[in-house]
Amino acid sequence: MRRAEIVIFVAIVFPNRTKFDFKVIRHQRAFTLANEKVAFYLHKTKKMNQPAPFALWFERQKSNLLRWSLALVYLWFGALKFVPGLSPADALAKDTVRVLTFGLIPDAVNLLLLAIWEVGIGLIFFSGRFISFGVKAAVVHIVLTFTPLLFFPALSFTHVPYGFTLVGQYIVKNVVFLVALGILWDSERKK
Repeated sequence: MRRAEIVIFVAIVFPNRTKFDFKVIRHQRAFTLANEKVAFYLHKTKKMNQPAPFALWFERQKSNLLRWSLALVYLWFGALKFVPGLSPADALAKDTVRVLTFGLIPDAVNLLLLAIWEVGIGLIFFSGRFISFGVKAAVVHIVLTFTPLLFFPALSFTHVPYGFTLVGQYIVKNVVFLVALGILWDSERKK
């Protein structure tokens, strides 16, 4: 069993070898005739160079999967804000938008506008249309989600600037969304 694994390993590590290279392996005493056939068969059919069907599908769909996952998060989080008290981020969102709008817009209206914005971004990403606009709207949204770190440091940190509270961690994880939006924008730009 170990000998077969060694031969297959050699065939996979050196997939572009010629028949001559496998003849060298064939003349070594450690390998049996059956193991040589396995290695030579793998080399001839190039099976080790062909990705699995899932990998091929994933490669073709990775941009769509990223877009749909962002759409799902935006739709879900935005829909929660339509029902008062349902979103765990209601109070944080109200306080943040109140500071950003200088208190000129009532909290209920702020939360409704935020919910419409988030659901709108989600619908754009699900539809596959106006992706560039959706990415720009999402980047503005995500950048504004970092403002509580500046406006409410007592709520965001246990020890400024490295000890985050749960709210601070909730905010900082949005860095992942920024990177995902950058990847999505880049893939859409290349189309």
